[in-house]
Amino acid sequence: MKLTPLLLLAFLITTTQIKARTWTHEETGRTIEADYGGTTGEGANLKVNLRISGRGTIPYLVSDLSKADQEWVKEQITKVGLMEASGGDGDAAQVLGKWKGYMANSSGEPDNPIELEFTEDLITAKRFSGEVMGTGTYRIRGSGESMRIDVEGKSGEYDGKDYEGIIGVEGKTLKWCSTNDQPSAKRPRDFQTDLQQNHFLMVLEREE
Repeated sequence: MKLTPLLLLAFLITTTQIKARTWTHEETGRTIEADYGGTTGEGANLKVNLRISGRGTIPYLVSDLSKADQEWVKEQITKVGLMEASGGDGDAAQVLGKWKGYMANSSGEPDNPIELEFTEDLITAKRFSGEVMGTGTYRIRGSGESMRIDVEGKSGEYDGKDYEGIIGVEGKTLKWCSTNDQPSAKRPRDFQTDLQQNHFLMVLEREE
């Protein structure tokens, strides 16, 4: 039996546990799990980049995927277009949606719970009780698992304050390390809470 690229990819990751999306081959019904790494090409040559941590990226024809997968990819392309129109970069579409998690202490352990929602132009932060802490506009630059993010507070306790940080998405996990509003705080380089540097890490999981 001839192995399609999708089946070969499935073989490569059978012993690797990753947080990823499930993809389905339309003709055979076979499934794999891999991260979405954007698209290349267009029309009949449109390919989705299936990204596996530690294994690299394999481009795969979108037309060979299930109809549900094809629609999902089209949605991501639309989100990228909206993000670019608002001044952000393509990979910023990874953060769109609702996230639930915690602020980490300096040891990386959970401290205060927090919820975030990213739309195309706004971040809303909530406590687990549902109380809105505040909102802000944002801009994301770069790509991959360590993008730069700049936030301008628009309401609540963040109103009128600016925050610099780094942000990354791996599978269903989002990490965001940000400065507080101290003028002396510099953009962090690592995903770690550092009270002396005024750096604060948030770790969240995507809500389905």
